[in-house]
Order: sequence, then C-alpha cells, then structure tokens
Amino acid sequence: MPTKSSDTASKRVPQKRVFSSSTLFSHVHLFNNNSNNGNSNVLVSRANKRAKVEKSEEGSRMKKAAKIIDFEEKKRSSSGMDRFKKMQCSVTLRRLLVHPDGVYFKKGKASRICDDSKPSMDLESIQSKLRNDLYKKTDQFASDIRTVFRNAMSWYPSRHEVHRTAAKLSDLFETKWKDLKGRWLAEKENKLENEEKKPNSKPLKLNAGEKRKQLSDSDLSTAVAEAKLILEKKKTDEATQQNRVFLQRKKQREMMQKMERTVFFDDAFKSFQDLENLCGHSLTHYCTKENPLLKNLTGLNAPRLATNVNWTVSRSTPTIVGDHDSLMVGIYGPAVVIGLNRTNGKLLWLTYLDHHPLALITMSGTYYKGGYYVGTASEEERETIERCCIFRGSMAKLDAVSGAIIWQTYMLPDNNGMVGGYAGAAIWGSSPSIDAQRKHVYIATGNLYSAPRRILECQERQSNRTVPTEPDDCVEPENHSDSILALDLDTGKIEWYRQLGGEAPMMLSVCVNGTKKDLVAAVQKSGYAWALDRNNGNITWFTEAGPGGVAGGGTWGAATDERRVYTNIANSGAKNFTLAPSNRTTTSGGWVAMDASNGKIVWSTANPSNSTSNGPVSVANDVVFAGSVDLLGSIYAMNAKNGKILWSYETGASVYGGMSISNGCIYVGSGYNVSLYLPSLSGGTSLFAFCV
Repeated sequence: MPTKSSDTASKRVPQKRVFSSSTLFSHVHLFNNNSNNGNSNVLVSRANKRAKVEKSEEGSRMKKAAKIIDFEEKKRSSSGMDRFKKMQCSVTLRRLLVHPDGVYFKKGKASRICDDSKPSMDLESIQSKLRNDLYKKTDQFASDIRTVFRNAMSWYPSRHEVHRTAAKLSDLFETKWKDLKGRWLAEKENKLENEEKKPNSKPLKLNAGEKRKQLSDSDLSTAVAEAKLILEKKKTDEATQQNRVFLQRKKQREMMQKMERTVFFDDAFKSFQDLENLCGHSLTHYCTKENPLLKNLTGLNAPRLATNVNWTVSRSTPTIVGDHDSLMVGIYGPAVVIGLNRTNGKLLWLTYLDHHPLALITMSGTYYKGGYYVGTASEEERETIERCCIFRGSMAKLDAVSGAIIWQTYMLPDNNGMVGGYAGAAIWGSSPSIDAQRKHVYIATGNLYSAPRRILECQERQSNRTVPTEPDDCVEPENHSDSILALDLDTGKIEWYRQLGGEAPMMLSVCVNGTKKDLVAAVQKSGYAWALDRNNGNITWFTEAGPGGVAGGGTWGAATDERRVYTNIANSGAKNFTLAPSNRTTTSGGWVAMDASNGKIVWSTANPSNSTSNGPVSVANDVVFAGSVDLLGSIYAMNAKNGKILWSYETGASVYGGMSISNGCIYVGSGYNVSLYLPSLSGGTSLFAFCV
C-alpha cells in the first residue's frame, strides 16, 4: 500500500539537522543589516552556501523517497500473482480436480505417468504451489498444467484411455484459459483507457537539473510543500484506484460464485430456478402450478402433448455452454431449441428443428467445440391409423452462438409428407456421446410408426418362415429405425449403423481377452443391453438385463464406470424379473449391473418400494443412485460392486428423472406425474440437494 511505502521511506532516510526556511532567511537578514561588521560578507556567504546545501539535501531526500516508493511497488508486484487472477486460476484448477477423469492426474497417480527424462508434475502439486504463492505469473501456472497433460500424452500411446483423457482435459483447459486471457486483456485495456482520461499531474520524479532550477526559482518552503502534495495526491489516487478495482473484482467474484452455485433443472411446472447450494437441506415448493416463463420468453404455444399440462414446458436437461456463458434447452413441443444467456436468462436465439405439429424434443443435447448436438422425437404414434404417420426422426448439429443448423440427418427415407411411407425412428434418449478421437457422435433410434406396403408384406412373409432370413430382407439400407449409429461430427454423414435399438448409447473402454477395446453401449426398452465396437459397429456382447415392456425395460439412459454397465429395468409389464446372483424373482422394477467387458450380469437389485424404476441411473465414487415412481418418491444409493442398498430417502412425490452429481452433492427433482403409462404418479414441485 502507498502508506506503507511512505513509512518505509521515512525509516530508511538518515536523520540530519535541518534548518527551516524561515529561520535560515531571518539570520541572513540580520547579518546584512549589520553593515559595520567586517565579517558580515563572510557570514552571508556561509549562509548562502548552507542554504544551497540544505536545498541539495532536501532534493536528495525526495529522490531517495521516490526510489524507495518505486522499489516497494516493484517488490509488491513481483511478490506473487494478482489476487483476482489467482482466484480464477484456482477455480480453473478445481474444475480439473473434480472432473470425473481428473483422478488420473492427482498426486501419486500422475507421477507414474512420467519417466525420468520429463519433469514430474500433478494437479495437486500445482494446487499446493498456487496456495503458497509460488507462481509469479499466470503463464507459469498454465505451463505446469500443460506439463501434466503433455507428459501423459507422450508417455501413453494415442489409443490408451489416459492419453485420450489427457487430450480431453487439455482441450477443456485451453478453452477456459483462452477465455480468461481474453478477460484479463480486456480489463487491462479498460484500465489504460481510464488512466488516459485522468488529468496530467506534475511528475513525481525530476532529474537533478530540473530540481535545482525549481528550487532556485521558487521559495524552498513552497517547493517542499508541493512535493508533499504530489506524494499525497499519488497516495490518494492509488488508494482510489485500488478501492475501485477491489469493488469491481468483488462484484465479479460474487457473480462467479453465484454461477457456480446455480442449479439448472426442468420439470413440468418450472423451467429455470437459481438455487443456493444448501447442502443437507431439502429445497421445496419453489414452483407454482403454472409458470408462464417459457411461453413469455419464446412466444410459443404448447401443443398440449403432455397429460394435464397446458403450457410450454421442457423435459430435457439444460446444457451449460461455459465458452459463451449460455444455456441450451430443448422444448417439449414444438420441436424447438432455445439459447439463453446463462447470467440473466435472456433469449439469445430460437431454432425450429421440425415443424410437424406433434414433433418435440426429449433428448438432452450435448455441447462440443462450438456445436450443440440434439435429436428430435414426436407423439405422432398416438394418432389413428388413418392419420398416421409422416414424422421422421433426425439428428442435428446447431451453432451454439447463433442457433443456425449446421447439418441435419434424417433416419428414414423421405415420405414427401404423405401417409403410407416410412415414419418414426425418433431420437429420444439421454445425451448423445461424442468420440473426439474418431470424430463420431453416437445415437440410437426408436421404432417405426409406419412403413410402405411392400415392407409390411415382407414382414408378414418373414413371420411365416420357419427360419427368418439373416440379414433381414425387410430392412432397407436407408431405414435406420431401432438402430445404433455413428455420425460424423462435422458433416452428419452416417459412418456405420447397427439395427438394434435403445436410448442414446454411451462410450466405454474395456479389456476383452487381454485386448483393450473401445465400445459404445445402449439398453433397449426390450430389456436387452448391447455393446458395439466403436470402429465398425460390430457386436461385442449383448445381454438380457431384465424384462422389457411398453415403458421399459431399460429407458432414458444407462451409466458406466468402465468396469460395469448400470441400467434401470422399469418392468412396466410387471413380469417375473429374476435377480442375480440370488435367482429370486420380483414383479417390480429394479437396477442391474453388467460386466463391461463381456456383459455378464454382476448383480440385480429389486426396487424396495415394489414399484417401477423408470428414471435413469447415475454413478459416482462406486455408488449408484436411482429413483422410484412410488407415491413416496423414494431414492436409493447402492454399492456399485454388489448392489446392496446403502442409503434411501423419501422425497414425498414420484421420482421419474435422473440425478445430477457435482462437488459432493446429488440433485434430484420429484413430483413428475404426466406419464401416459403411469397414471398413478404423485405430483409435486420440489428439488432436493444432498451433500457429503
């Protein structure tokens, strides 16, 4: 601080005897009046010399004080990183540490990545250096982060999981770092612009000649007073500037902290709500029966596709786009995606993906490198035979900034809007998976609503055969219903497909017969789970995880930790469900874990509430989380290794969706009651947070 520098200067300047200017010149005046004294000229001469000495000493002290101030400022500037930048670096590092894949690069694990020829570095060591102010510049911090990922990518081959994970986290860091550097540059430019607008004051530092000229041309007391005023003004200006910067950074810090605590969710009654991260407490009754936010925001009229819901809603999970501080949301009729400002909720853009009156979006989209990937579905299958059907499912990539459609790939041949052709193949599951290495996006499609007469006749012949043909003669090349597909990220071209069905597939890497294989897996409403080779779509394994049904079977999404694949089994038909390894049976829903390398069932756990299990599962830290649609809205935590229930809680209303997990907390909404197949659901409007 300026005051500290001034105090330091006064301590370091040696104390000497100083005549005040008034005393000095009064002595000269007396000596000059004594004209009869022979020594008067000598005394005057000595007094003048002494005055010059005092002027010189005063100037020397000012010069030394200025040097000390400069030294202290330089010392402060070199003592460590700017506090606000340090905080932003800390937030960036924390995101890498809490990332599910960040465990590879923590202390004790990252050290095994490097050989002796490379500098050892890990994220926890970087965190320690940051806390102890060992980084003088932000570039030093960034260099260490890059060293961690560079070591991993150079030590492991390109197909190894750690190599790919390092590349993914490196891209994540570079994107965030570019954004931070841009913000810091803009802040610096604003500061320089404000400095230029300030009126110029007299310079604090003067060379020796200028100082002598000033002091010889003006009264010494005036010069000293002016020098003090300059120093005081400098202190005041610096204090004002520091206070302004402090308040500005405090506001930015509070905004960042609020955004980190913000939870984005959807239910049938409310689209967005900022909630404080109140660990261990339930957050209830934040929603009203009818909130017109989406309708007012978009101007869209609800097609009333959901039972008992007469307003515009969203059933998909909002996707956060940190690069642009925005939020992407799919609408449950019409089939529209909207982009919102993440901070203030203002509408940025609105894009129709399908103008069919019964088209909608239930898939939760995925953001990757400027693109937003999402599929379309519909409720047209409910129509009568005479009116059904013309809808065709499609997958699209949107520009995250403008909402423009970059590409859109349909799953069925064009029917020209006429009944009697191909229709259906909706894309409705969880989130599409992105394979950065192969530049693929993986999706799965639903069943056909209708097909041309020739296909219906072919299917009838197949049914009458003792041994159906393989491959099926009735499946034409452009019919991608009930399929898992790999599409090119940049063009939307179908790279491969396999007609199987299921919700959006997920990626995993496993060892099969001692060889590492990259797989993509999905679970069908039929209850079957499939794992395909990501390179060509060939089947690696398939397993009947549990009984199927109209509403599942597996539905809305599975989960994996690359050791096991976890799925719900809704068992909507209340069929006999044999549990493993006990071989006991139940007619309720439940949850299943399969060995990721071969599909063998490791364990099955029945829903203790004796209800269906429609919501997707989530897994973290060897714990599987799932919900139940029973009237009490039970949620469960299970041991991922054996399926044993570790913890449960009754939310008070049906739980149909999945759980979000972040920073040691799980978030779950309850009260969904608009399902066509589950009329007995209990309604509610609550969001819960549970933290460890």
